[in-house]
Amino acid sequence: MNHFRTIWISDTHLGTKSSNVKHLNNFFKHNTADKIYLVGDIIDGWELNKKWYWPKSHNQFIRIVLKIARKSKVIYIPGNHDSFLRNFLSLIKFSSISFKKNTIHITKHKKKILVTHGDQFDNVRHVSVLMNKLGDLLYSFFIFISTKITDWRNSRNLPHWSFATQVKMKSKNVKKYIKNYKLFMANEARRNKCDGVVCGHIHHPEIETIDGINYYNDGDWVEHLSALVEDKNGNIKLIYWKEIK
Repeated sequence: MNHFRTIWISDTHLGTKSSNVKHLNNFFKHNTADKIYLVGDIIDGWELNKKWYWPKSHNQFIRIVLKIARKSKVIYIPGNHDSFLRNFLSLIKFSSISFKKNTIHITKHKKKILVTHGDQFDNVRHVSVLMNKLGDLLYSFFIFISTKITDWRNSRNLPHWSFATQVKMKSKNVKKYIKNYKLFMANEARRNKCDGVVCGHIHHPEIETIDGINYYNDGDWVEHLSALVEDKNGNIKLIYWKEIK
């Protein structure tokens, strides 16, 4: 059992067939923390609004989080796919889980880290809800293909591999979007007088220092099966389920 000072996860997209929450449930059997941040898009309200999909593994994840919250501090920061929760932040009283629009984490080394989902970047770029959903529709198509490939690979005990990720990273537009996103989020940290930022949203796990600001993206549980962790010594790193299972 690995115990960390902090764990950050995001973009599990519960309520979709592309969610690899079964792996995340196993992840929490082997990893605990004093504090756990759920950094948005945990529940995919957009997809659930179109068609209900909620298998046992998704219920199991909710039960696991509730169990974790008995001993650890759990903070839920909604994203754009679970933005319906943002309207009720002051009203939600759910076990010992705190719901916040965003928050600041203090590391062991006393560094201030802004924790936010990151979809405010789309608002600044004036991306409409319609365009967001059109983009999500195309992305969902790639994820559908990727899921079929994953099922085939799993049936042959092959390691996890994401078709969607391979397609994305060949696009110049995607690379430009990620670059601009990272710059924006680093500026958000600076604007909030923080030393760094932890975010999700773009399904691209990465750690980088940008103009003196530490940028951390915890990735997702659709393509990458990744989490960001702070160990007992205050070191922050990415871990991948395929590497530690």
